[in-house]
Amino acid sequence: MGVLMTERANLVFHNKVIDGTAMKRLISRLIDHFGMAYTSHILDQVKTLGFQQATATSISLGIDDLLTIPSKGWLVQDAEQQSLILEKHHHYGNVHAVEKLRQSIEIWYATSEYLRQEMNTNFRMTDPFNPVHIMSFSGARGNASQVHQLVGMRGLMSDPQGQMIDLPIQSNLREGLSLTEYIISCYGARKGVVDTAVRTSDAGYLTRRLVEVVQHIVVRRTDCGTIRGISNFYSNINWSCISRRYIYGPTMHRHSKSRYWDWACQSIHNLSSTDNIDSNPLYL
Repeated sequence: MGVLMTERANLVFHNKVIDGTAMKRLISRLIDHFGMAYTSHILDQVKTLGFQQATATSISLGIDDLLTIPSKGWLVQDAEQQSLILEKHHHYGNVHAVEKLRQSIEIWYATSEYLRQEMNTNFRMTDPFNPVHIMSFSGARGNASQVHQLVGMRGLMSDPQGQMIDLPIQSNLREGLSLTEYIISCYGARKGVVDTAVRTSDAGYLTRRLVEVVQHIVVRRTDCGTIRGISNFYSNINWSCISRRYIYGPTMHRHSKSRYWDWACQSIHNLSSTDNIDSNPLYL
């Protein structure tokens, strides 16, 4: 106990906001100082305190809590001006079409990332206790990317072929999307569902083709002579161990009495026997 009190005295007191990352570092520090048992006791107290404060705070999300970034207007105008200059260079033949697409994507990507960085600063300066800011940046619910689409800009989207579209979605979900922007974002919003459906159908089709190919094949020989097989040597193992680990007794009894009688069934037919398996290899 004396060592524990000494370690507790050496632990630095942190008087600051604890988010998800800081909590991980704190737990690691507690484990290093006090061990797993005492750390679990501390975490139980932290959990109880967290539930009490979350209930008393009653954080809820409203549309007025979605604060747009004031600098978004001139940032978008600057990106549009750069895109216009790039379009003129392409029109006069100074820039190739592929290079124009790459530079346009870089311009809008840089603008979107700058808005993402300004988002956290804007919340801290205007409303530090904003529910959106508390939930997302603490790691409790949501992430920075989702908040960026709510109050920043949705940014670049990909087409059904996976290529990036150089026409970005400048609006956010708080402002609302135009018809063109909504059509562009449709595939990006449903991409996960579409890909999952495609993969599921492909897997089922491949399985059916495999079954159709091998359904007429019947194994009739104990050893087919292939050099790519695996030979298993069983010795000094009783029958009960084999029956529990590798086969089901009733199933193998039925198979052994049917016309599909092979060397493997003969070897393990008598499950109640206490004899050991011989050292002959069993090719599977």
